[in-house]
Amino acid sequence: MIQDISPHRLLNEFLPETQVNPLDIIICLQGNTIMIGGSPGNMIFPKRDDFSVGLECRYLFSLDESRI
Repeated sequence: MIQDISPHRLLNEFLPETQVNPLDIIICLQGNTIMIGGSPGNMIFPKRDDFSVGLECRYLFSLDESRI
């Protein structure tokens, strides 16, 4: 199954009350554009605390211990 990506684990339950924590990974989209840092072969997604207050976020899923 897709959530069993050995040795990793994808947890995609719908958890509408989950609050976003400062170290959670943020996927920022605008149209067909995604915000990613780093270099080719070494992508870095921003964390919640990389942004100022007022950003509207929703919990989507977890990959192992990382919340996205």
